Amino acid sequence: TEIQAGTQFNKSGSFTGLADDAAFNFSAGNRSWVFISSNSDKYGIFHCNYNTIVTVHNTGITVDTSAGTLTGTTGGGGVTIRANAGTFYVENRSGGEIHFGICVIAGSP
Repeated sequence: TEIQAGTQFNKSGSFTGLADDAAFNFSAGNRSWVFISSNSDKYGIFHCNYNTIVTVHNTGITVDTSAGTLTGTTGGGGVTIRANAGTFYVENRSGGEIHFGICVIAGSP
């Protein structure tokens, strides 16, 4: 699922829910800050630099440094994130639906 502003996000920036074995992505540009919270024990602050993610704070999220996309069954168990060519991916393989709140502050398109 690709997130487009105004369609799958509500005004507060909360994603309605990500089923188990599912993934979503959004454009993070060349450089951006990504804040992730959830209704579970998974949250963090990350800096996305096109193909890399620098972790500022992280609880319960696997940062995958491989190239490519996340499709819903790509990573291991739990929640996995990945950056690839300016796109930020979030994958849920935790065994149940998770509701995420995402805030992106883009520094460069």
